[in-house]
Amino acid sequence: MFCAVTISDKTFDSVASNFDSWKSRQPYFTPGGELKGTDLSPLQQTSFVNAAILNSPKLRLTLAGTKTSLFKKEIAALYIKDAAGILRASAKLGNETDRPLIEDFYRRMARWVEQRSPENLMWIVCLGDVIRLSIQHSIVQFMYPADDSDLKTSRY
Repeated sequence: MFCAVTISDKTFDSVASNFDSWKSRQPYFTPGGELKGTDLSPLQQTSFVNAAILNSPKLRLTLAGTKTSLFKKEIAALYIKDAAGILRASAKLGNETDRPLIEDFYRRMARWVEQRSPENLMWIVCLGDVIRLSIQHSIVQFMYPADDSDLKTSRY
């Protein structure tokens, strides 16, 4: 499961303040340290939602998830092979057009993709989904002039 948080410029400071305040009250927290949801008790997770999420009405969450055991490994393996092939074709084009940096980048990406497990591939696809969805949600959520800080300072 991946979660993207969408916050407007106008409310970012108050959301960050709510989060920092909640975080500082957590046991075992060290300033500058990281808190992971998996390390929190159910009570701490609930207190986070109440303190940082519910107190921020303009904050939006976008969730995307996958269950890797439901996806056939053969399909993921074929996807990995095809994606690496596309990246290698892009590297070849970089070679043919005398662009060594492009060629090197796409060859390294092809090797990186080939090293992914089917489960890791599904996590990457799911992460891409939450990014794409959160961009779409942000466009719809903040499409009004009142949400655009640039429009408020312009002299049109």
